[in-house]
Amino acid sequence: MTKTLYCPSCGEQVQAFEMFVRGIKVRHCPQCGTQIKLRPPTTPLPPLEVVLIAQDSMPLSEMLKKLLEDQGISRSGILCKDGHQIISQCTERFKNKERVDLIILDLQMQVLDGKETARSIRLLEQSFLREKKAPLLFFSSIRCDDTVKEFLTEVKPAAFLYKSNDTSPSAISARIKEVISRLFGEGKSIPK
Repeated sequence: MTKTLYCPSCGEQVQAFEMFVRGIKVRHCPQCGTQIKLRPPTTPLPPLEVVLIAQDSMPLSEMLKKLLEDQGISRSGILCKDGHQIISQCTERFKNKERVDLIILDLQMQVLDGKETARSIRLLEQSFLREKKAPLLFFSSIRCDDTVKEFLTEVKPAAFLYKSNDTSPSAISARIKEVISRLFGEGKSIPK
């Protein structure tokens, strides 16, 4: 059975499909595969301490940093101009046993694209014997397809947020909160 619901990852109404998982009816987006919740998450997450951000444009990165900090999602956003700079930041932070709570990447970036950057981060985490992997959020103008879904599984924990045509703070705010909440666990939410 299908039902039209809003997918925060895709940023649009979709014909969600229903499946039974362990006896519970679950709705999923047919485009990105994300589970679509009818009710918002309930348990607030504390603000993230350190979020690394790299997008294909610095103004967009700056807007994301401001949005995350203004919305209480993050205490500190660190801007990186490309994938290479994110890897350098991760290397230094991992070497010094410092936090990296979330990494926001674009799939299309200069120097190193988001996929190669993510794979390199996962290798660094293994090299530095990190107990927990840093969650990855891909914020991209590329639509989520089977290749992207497969990649998200490869580098998990990871989530996807489609930029769509409107990258204004008001358009992104609620969507990013919901996607990050899902990334950090069932029934959890970012503070309002």
